[in-house]
Amino acid sequence: DVLRRNTDYALRIVVHLARQWKGEPASSRDIAAAEAVSYDLTCKLLQKLAKIRLVKSTMGQMEEHTSELQSHS
Repeated sequence: DVLRRNTDYALRIVVHLARQWKGEPASSRDIAAAEAVSYDLTCKLLQKLAKIRLVKSTMGQMEEHTSELQSHS
């Protein structure tokens, strides 16, 4: 059940990034709030998505992660 829940959350995060994608990164806190996923879990899932190169995630100011869809062109 946890695997399915995390997969659902990861897909919601990717869809969120796709919907708002304008070439600018989104704050992990904003993503978490918009998708009703805890901040810690959002960061964990974004790290996993970055590891498989689906998203690009960087550390911003004040320990804030920002993420965007990874371009594969």
